[in-house]
Parts: sequence; structure tokens; C-alpha cells
Amino acid sequence: LDQNHFELALLTLAMLTRDYAGEGEGWYLTGWTFNQLQRPGEAGRALREHLRLSPQSAKGHAQLAVALLQQERFADAIPVLEAGLKSKPTWRELHFNLGFACSRLGRDGEAIAHLRDALAADPGHLPTHIALAELLLRARQTNDARRVLLQTLDLDSANPRVRALLQ
Repeated sequence: LDQNHFELALLTLAMLTRDYAGEGEGWYLTGWTFNQLQRPGEAGRALREHLRLSPQSAKGHAQLAVALLQQERFADAIPVLEAGLKSKPTWRELHFNLGFACSRLGRDGEAIAHLRDALAADPGHLPTHIALAELLLRARQTNDARRVLLQTLDLDSANPRVRALLQ
């Protein structure tokens, strides 16, 4: 996996999950690998088995949500992300993806709140700053959007997307 030999890894993981079916980690790695290969249906099946064995696994919830988001199943991803946040409430990725899912469902107020939580967890994450600014602009909260964009310039002063949004 570290060398991106995903197909070979899947063969090894298939033997691992066959021989140690009751161990959750092999199922997690199988799901993660399928996500890397953009095979979300197969990822979802493996990750659901991982979560059956390890129901409190924040990383399992995060990866299952990725599989659901890849399939544009935004409403299905929300409770999965919320379950992950119960185990790991300060994980930026979970908040960011929850904001993304809410945004895609037109729930912009919730999306803004989740992106703010993502920034509280990781203030240096540039994509979160940009996504939040775009949502604030869409909600006509221009003063807040400007403030976020100016903070974003501190992270990347040459970013063309940030400059365009400021205009």
C-alpha cells in the first residue's frame, strides 16, 4: 500500500480477510484501498464489515463516508460522518466532509457550521478556508467571507482562487 501497489495489496488483503475474518483492520485496509482505486461500492462493503467488527472506528466511518460521497450519496454520508465525530470530535476531515455533504444537499447553514468546526480543528487547511468562503459568499455573508479570505491569504498569498474570490 505504501508503494501504491493497490491491486497486489487487494490480493493479499483478500487472503488476510479470509483467514482472519473477525479482525477489523484487514477489512478497513481493503475498504481504504478500494477508495483509492475509486471503487466505492466495493469499498463500502468492506468498510461496513470493518464497522460491524469495530463500531467505534472513526477512521472506518471516515472512509465509509468517502465511499458514499464518491457515489454522490450525500444524505447517506451524513449519519456516517456524525457517528465518526462521536468517536473523534476534533477530526477536521470528518467536519469538512460533513460540510461538503450538507452543502451538496442545499443545507448551507449547516455546511457553514461544519466548515467552521473543521477550521477550529485545523486552522491551516486551505481547502476548508476556500470552501467556507465560497459558501459565505453564496449566503451573501460578504463581510464574513472577506475575513475568511484575508486569513487564507496568510496561508497562501499567491493562491489564484482566493484572489478571484476576493474580487
